[in-house]
Amino acid sequence: MYFSVNIFLSNDKNYKNDFRMIQEYVNRYFSSLYFKIKQFPTVHLLISGIFGLEEAEMILSGIKKNFCNVISGCSISDDGMYLLFKDEEIYKKIRKWEIAFDEVFMNHYFLDSVDDVDIIVLLKEWYANYEQEVVINSHISHFWGFFASLNINQKIYIKRLFQNRFFNTILRESVLSNIDIKLLEDDIELLLSSHSNFNFFYPTLFSEIKSTINFSSEAHKRTIDTISKSSEFLRDKIRITNRWGLNILYEKLPLLGLRLLDKYYINYYFSLTSNEVDIDRSMQLFIDTGEERLL
Repeated sequence: MYFSVNIFLSNDKNYKNDFRMIQEYVNRYFSSLYFKIKQFPTVHLLISGIFGLEEAEMILSGIKKNFCNVISGCSISDDGMYLLFKDEEIYKKIRKWEIAFDEVFMNHYFLDSVDDVDIIVLLKEWYANYEQEVVINSHISHFWGFFASLNINQKIYIKRLFQNRFFNTILRESVLSNIDIKLLEDDIELLLSSHSNFNFFYPTLFSEIKSTINFSSEAHKRTIDTISKSSEFLRDKIRITNRWGLNILYEKLPLLGLRLLDKYYINYYFSLTSNEVDIDRSMQLFIDTGEERLL
């Protein structure tokens, strides 16, 4: 079994410094685990991917002993990702890549030394060898779902904010080391060959998608309908690789000090590079007429 250690602080105002100290302690004495930040019920650090209850108890004991002055509570739980993925071989792949991302990013956790440009440049390096529209669709879907959820005043504000932000975005070398996304693609290809049920939506069964998914927009719903008719799409290794990579990256953004709005700006930035969708015109149409349509 795989476990998580949950760390709650007595003072959330200093959580970055305190979590940074705890993270450095854990990395010094333990390995083969990964980090997440959770916001509910309060901000807390999740140390996951821990193999065996004994190891989890050692980590918990060490944190209680060394950080009793800053923590308000600690607990051990089953690793939620392990429970979600059900299949141990597939879980081990996602765990491997959660750890790999931490190894590249962790020197920047809780330091506010990374911004949206660092992430954009990193993703551009990922996408250099892929067909543009295949990897950009995920960004369009994420951004459009967010935009569609806003009221009219919020839509006008976000459109102006993101357009101005794009105008002022100047690319430079990223402070983050590159992650070889081709190696993740190799792992995805292995899972596709060994698991007939593994696809774009795994671990959710495709038969459950329409009844369980919360559609963020009409465009999102139409996308799911399109996918349902394409087994080629469902088991496309590039799309699955991009989805896994982005999902792990999104999990790491709070650790790097980026906000949810930063994530959506990154989605907007890449949506602008699409040759098939004019995201700015689509936004303006939605604002002017209330019609949700990607032009």
